[in-house]
Amino acid sequence: MVHKGILESIASSEWATPVVPVVKRDGSIRLCGDYRCTVNKSVKPYTYPLPTVNERLSDILEPLHKLLQKDVPWEWSAEHEEAYKASKGLLTTDDLLVHYDEKLPLILTSDASSYGL
Repeated sequence: MVHKGILESIASSEWATPVVPVVKRDGSIRLCGDYRCTVNKSVKPYTYPLPTVNERLSDILEPLHKLLQKDVPWEWSAEHEEAYKASKGLLTTDDLLVHYDEKLPLILTSDASSYGL
């Protein structure tokens, strides 16, 4: 293509990224670019931390948690119903629930609770 005048040979470019071809197991090639020396200098990182599931769930469940406090009368309201439905919706998403895969390790973790497991 250089001989036909379609491409032009250059020594270096401020926009070019060093590329390394990596052969995958199936024989196809993946191009891996080292963007640290080119693009990353121009990209402003977005550093706002996303809330974790626990943080979101904690906020959603607050009205239900208040019902469990000592000397608080049990009065189920629309706010509690909304919190219940929102938590149920969050806990039943594809992000948290997956089909069991017997090939993956299964790890059970617990703390030293006096209430049992």
